[in-house]
Amino acid sequence: MKRIKLIFISLLAIFGIVTLAGCSSDDNNTDELEAKIAELEAENQTLTDENSELTEKNATLDDENKALSEENATLKNELDELKKKAAFEIKVVDIDDEVLGDETLVAGAYNSLWDALDTNFDVVATESEYGHYITSINNSVVDSNYFISIYENGVSAQTGIDGLTIDAGDLFEFKVECFNTVEWGGTFDSYDLLVDKTFYHYAKTYMNTLNEKSTTYDDSNYWNYMLNNLMIANGYDTNLFKTLTNESVKNSLLAANVNELTGPKIGKYYWAAKSFNVDLTSFTEAYQTAINDISTSYSDYVTPFVISPAKGLNITSDNLTSLIANAEDASTAWGTDGLAWQIASLAMFDKYDKTVLSKLNARVTTYGCTSVAIELQAFAALNVSPRSTEYEVDSKDIIEFLFDGYYDSDMKLIKVKTDDTNVNMSTNQIYASLAAYKVQRDKGASAYLYA
Repeated sequence: MKRIKLIFISLLAIFGIVTLAGCSSDDNNTDELEAKIAELEAENQTLTDENSELTEKNATLDDENKALSEENATLKNELDELKKKAAFEIKVVDIDDEVLGDETLVAGAYNSLWDALDTNFDVVATESEYGHYITSINNSVVDSNYFISIYENGVSAQTGIDGLTIDAGDLFEFKVECFNTVEWGGTFDSYDLLVDKTFYHYAKTYMNTLNEKSTTYDDSNYWNYMLNNLMIANGYDTNLFKTLTNESVKNSLLAANVNELTGPKIGKYYWAAKSFNVDLTSFTEAYQTAINDISTSYSDYVTPFVISPAKGLNITSDNLTSLIANAEDASTAWGTDGLAWQIASLAMFDKYDKTVLSKLNARVTTYGCTSVAIELQAFAALNVSPRSTEYEVDSKDIIEFLFDGYYDSDMKLIKVKTDDTNVNMSTNQIYASLAAYKVQRDKGASAYLYA
């Protein structure tokens, strides 16, 4: 195009020269001019032909490029299909059926199933002459009654992970399952499995979240603090139950004047301080003074919270002895809730024997599922299984009664729901009570929630 413009400008220049020369130009000049024009016209035609040829070549190249793009897309689809055929899947499922990990991998990329698992998941395992024994994957629940089973294409594997090979299309599922079931010759039935599922579901999903959201120790979370302390003391899953971290709560504990604590606040401070590993020296000194001044008049609500730290701190006093005696004498006249609380705390001081539990089996409840669950604390403190036929009502023990009447298939309470926006204090009491039952059941020993 530039050359065509140049030719045009040249012609203008020539015509300008001719014009300036006037009519005096001779025939020779005219011939030269015509020859020059013919030469330029020929050159312009050549350029036009070349441009047309290039345009055709460019269209051909566009067609070729389009064909190559289509071929590349086809090859990519074929490659994806081949990868799918060469792929295998690993899925990790926790105690409450939560999927903790699900990866689709290429079989040829790993030397072994262990290599694939260890590379793509957070695995805790021990190694011996028998191979790898897996105890946790992606922080799955660790419980002495449970193990991580392996399923290969839906069938329980008959060997450990080191004895399994990978083939394209395989599905390997790692599930936290109970080996202490009736089917395996153990003692757990479907209700015991449901206890563990709902309990761990609550601890994983809500308890730690609620603790993180707390701004002070003086709230309904003291039930969670008791629960956490109980599980730590009995060696349960350190993925879940450990020294808590929350700077707001810890600063609140450190800033509190322990000499001004009264009533239930004494116990609430004690359990929170233990959960957050706060030095209890000042509290112990203040408590020794406070326990000597506490009224010995009976209160089914105050007494468990006031006397229980004395056991943990090894504190004795004449006033404490009177307080315990008066509470013991008066408690049998109270209803199920008050009596259950008293048993759960006074049993630490060797008060009551299991005969008192017969007063709890009426299932006359003031606060629905909360009242039913609180009974579990009393049974746990006296190291008695609440599932004994001796304590059944209408052919149901307390656990059956609780789960049949108040739980749904999503492992949530029907009448006291728990979610991120609406947390009922009773919910914390229920799960703390389930913790006491679980420890007594698993350890075969007294479980003191208030200790």
